[in-house]
Amino acid sequence: AAIAARPNTVNEPLAILRDGKLAANYGPVFGNTVSRGRYKADLGRPVALAEIRTWSFNQNDNRGAQQFLLFGSAADADPGWNVADPKLFTPIGEVSVECPQRFLATSVRRAGGRPLGAFRWLIWATQPVTSKGENTAFQEFQVVPAAPAD
Repeated sequence: AAIAARPNTVNEPLAILRDGKLAANYGPVFGNTVSRGRYKADLGRPVALAEIRTWSFNQNDNRGAQQFLLFGSAADADPGWNVADPKLFTPIGEVSVECPQRFLATSVRRAGGRPLGAFRWLIWATQPVTSKGENTAFQEFQVVPAAPAD
């Protein structure tokens, strides 16, 4: 999947969010006081999804928490960034969790193994995780396809 961000991130390149590795660094982080950072993944075609996993690193013991809304779109062309448009985006889930250890892994999935839906585009709509407006040190985004129906 191709990854984009709005606004631009600092430190590591966006490609590390899909390299299958975790690192003890900031990752491609939004600058301090960015209150509405967005990461967007293009899966290339609509895919039925079983689960979406997100990892972060607790850089400086304060950037491991994850706070984001997750949206999906099945649009053929890039749907843009306006996740409030119900014609283009479907809310998938919300994550808001502290990070008591070095790394944090979260998972968004439905009970009973049911698919989350079929989406080509995913957006992590993030919020700062500290009172100073610092953002999460994301390390990896993993999209797990649903098993084919029998």
